[in-house]
Amino acid sequence: MWLVLAVLVLCGCGGAKPVAVENRGGMASTSCDLLDRLEFEGRRYANLDADQPGYQTWSAWRIGIQLSDAKKLAGTLAMVGDEMVWNFDFTGRLDRGRCSIELWTDSHEPMRVMLDLRTRTGRILAIDDEWLLGPPFPVQR
Repeated sequence: MWLVLAVLVLCGCGGAKPVAVENRGGMASTSCDLLDRLEFEGRRYANLDADQPGYQTWSAWRIGIQLSDAKKLAGTLAMVGDEMVWNFDFTGRLDRGRCSIELWTDSHEPMRVMLDLRTRTGRILAIDDEWLLGPPFPVQR
């Protein structure tokens, strides 16, 4: 009885006031459009051995991908975190069927970047490191 009365009072008073909520993540999409610039938050996991105690420990990074040639899928990968700034040239390919891109750096320790264009998430793999790109991020990797 009290619940019904409370609902009637709230409805009569106009209910809660609407508020604006800021979108702090990337925009998910239903298209495979490839933008000239993509930016991500990243989580760097510096331990690839799941049996080690620091396996779930991560550090925050910012990742930027700038296309210089959309037809050849070439450009620059910029990574900032852990008091480091890295820049790499990359080449890659677009898979329109899966709406994903895969990029490779031609560096001393090559990196492989895999991105899902619809969800605006992905991964970067190096010899000793892994970055998860988002948000959103999984609770555990």
